[in-house]
Amino acid sequence: MSRKFLSVVIIFLGGVAFIIAAWMMTSIDFLSTEFLLDEKIISQEFLKIIFQFLTICVLGALLSILYPELKYHREQREKLDNERKIIAQKLIKSYSTIKKERRTLRAGKKSFETYKNVLEEISTTQLDIESIIDDLETTHKTFSNNVEILGNIKTMKKYLDNLITEYEKECPTLKEMKFEIDGQRLQLTQEYIAKYVPETEYGGFVGSYRKAHELMRKEILPK
Repeated sequence: MSRKFLSVVIIFLGGVAFIIAAWMMTSIDFLSTEFLLDEKIISQEFLKIIFQFLTICVLGALLSILYPELKYHREQREKLDNERKIIAQKLIKSYSTIKKERRTLRAGKKSFETYKNVLEEISTTQLDIESIIDDLETTHKTFSNNVEILGNIKTMKKYLDNLITEYEKECPTLKEMKFEIDGQRLQLTQEYIAKYVPETEYGGFVGSYRKAHELMRKEILPK
C-alpha cells in the first residue's frame, strides 16, 4: 500500500469520524426524546467533550500524516534542485574552460606545443560535457525541458568532437613541420580563434550553451 493511498484512507476515515461526531452533537434532542435517555447519563456537556476529543484525534491524525508527507516532498524538491545546480555548474565550468583555452591560443605563442596543450584541455572538457549528457539521459526528469537542454548540449559536444578530430588528423604531420594555423589545414581551429561570429560553428557552440544555461537557470530555485 503506497504512502499516498494510506494518507487518503486515513483522511477519509477522519472526515467520517468528524461528521459522525457533529451529527451526534446536533441530534441530542432526538436521542433524549425518542429513546427517553436519562439526561443524567448522556448530557449535552458530555457529548461536547466527546465531540472535542474526536476533533482533536482527527486533527492530530491528519497532522501526523500530512507533516511527514510535506517534509518528504520538500526534501525531494531540494534534492532535485541540488542535482540541477550541480549539472548547471558543470556546464558553466566546461564552457568557461573552452573560452579560456581560446584566449590562450589567440594570445599566446602559436607553437605546436601550445596547440597540443589547448586541444588536450578541450578533449578533457569534451568528456565532461559527455558526462553531463549521460546525467541528463539517465535522470530524464531532472529538468522539465530535458529534451531541449540535451539537444543544445549535444550540439556543443559535436563541435568539440570536430575540433578534436581535426587535431587528431593533423597532429602527426604537424609534429614534423613548422606549425601554422591556416585556413587550409586547420579550418575549425582557425575559426575557433578568429573574431566571434554567431553564424560560425564556434558561434553555434556559444549559442547552444546560452540556450541550455538559460533553460536550466529558470528551473533552479533562488538562494
